[in-house]
Amino acid sequence: MNYDNHLSEISSRLSIKANFLNEEECNKLIELFNDYESAMDRSMVYQNVGLNNDVGSYYSFEVTERKYPTLWKDIFKSKIYKGLEPNEVQLNIYLPGNFIPPHVDKGNNIYTITVPLQTHKENNLVFGNPQAYYDSIPVEESDKTGMTKSFTDIKGRGTIFNGIAPIHWVPKVDAIRYSAVIMYGI
Repeated sequence: MNYDNHLSEISSRLSIKANFLNEEECNKLIELFNDYESAMDRSMVYQNVGLNNDVGSYYSFEVTERKYPTLWKDIFKSKIYKGLEPNEVQLNIYLPGNFIPPHVDKGNNIYTITVPLQTHKENNLVFGNPQAYYDSIPVEESDKTGMTKSFTDIKGRGTIFNGIAPIHWVPKVDAIRYSAVIMYGI
């Protein structure tokens, strides 16, 4: 399939919200993750399969209002976006070498807001032509040529995308990466 125009097709669906989560909220979520012993190995369970049927390697667990009522009330209940409350949050952790291949999200999300829980300028969330990933083109180069648009990890900054169509990925990380994926559904 040809994805040459994918970035131009989705660019109007991408936006940024600085400080979507504050420092205290980010730290609280990292602490929760560090205390959580049964995170799912996403290379084995609920695999995030890429466009070429490759499988990502990272860990996650689900946060819902039912499972974590106090945390939900303290952090997520107030994270209204375009009149909607979040319906689910996935907390992800990537160890050095972990990644998510180019994929489109599953489900019925109207909006997704991905928030790094720490700043690390070498870790990125990338949108655009997946050929950049599969051809191992460095992110800086693929961004410069217009194949991709990447967002470096800045603690608390929300990267917002509409719908499930935008192709996105996390290249292999070289340092631990924590993120919250906040989903707004029907």
